Amino acid sequence: MALKQTHVIRQGKGIPLLLLHGWGSEASRWLPVIKALADNGFDVMAPDLPGFGMTPAPDEVWGVAEYAKWVLALGRQYWDQPFWVLGHSFGGRIGIYLGAKEPAAIDRLILCSAAGIVHHDVLTRTKKMLFKHLSAIGKQLIGDNPQSRGRRLLYQLARAHDYEQTSGVMRAIMAKVVEEDLSTLVGQIQAPCLLVWGEQDTMTPLRDGKRIFELLTGPKQLVIQRGARHGVHLTHPQTIVDAVTQCREQPLSQSMLKL
Repeated sequence: MALKQTHVIRQGKGIPLLLLHGWGSEASRWLPVIKALADNGFDVMAPDLPGFGMTPAPDEVWGVAEYAKWVLALGRQYWDQPFWVLGHSFGGRIGIYLGAKEPAAIDRLILCSAAGIVHHDVLTRTKKMLFKHLSAIGKQLIGDNPQSRGRRLLYQLARAHDYEQTSGVMRAIMAKVVEEDLSTLVGQIQAPCLLVWGEQDTMTPLRDGKRIFELLTGPKQLVIQRGARHGVHLTHPQTIVDAVTQCREQPLSQSMLKL
């Protein structure tokens, strides 16, 4: 997909920082964080990832590797030096992959409620199995109408709201990326890594953040925001701004910090 088709928000001058939104989101939802970071000495570039916002979807079914390749090309188009990556949820998946596979390109990595840790407990396997077969189950039990109350209830039981909201190639992409366990890549990340997590996150629970923290072998810090859920950037944007700014000014503390 041509980079020229990408919708981008860019603000500020200073340290290059590439901000990657989560699944079902877009760059504009990060405007308070973008503006605050731009005011604090960062050159922030936030694209709508392919298939979201105003950027067209890929022509083929992509996985995390393809999104990472696209993001890397975009970053290199704007900057001729290593850059920071701030990734939320799905954007964090991409960030993990880039941090492990493209160490020369990534100066700092900030993972905010990042996805990418696959759980193997019975409950999680059951939900994933239901998620995988939602389309067939829904058609057999409640008919073809995608807006039917019964179908929506089925998606809710599987906690697959994002899947319900997608279609076509993006639905196939989502089914692919949620199966990709990136935990084996975390230990390969060389850049200093800041983690920011909502204490009450149920989408990518805090145990995921703690697991990533444990697997990281380089400079690291985990900031836990009390009371925050998955959308910590929406409810506590200043927490992210303060943590990122501090990451620039002093070494990471190798600790977990609860705010």
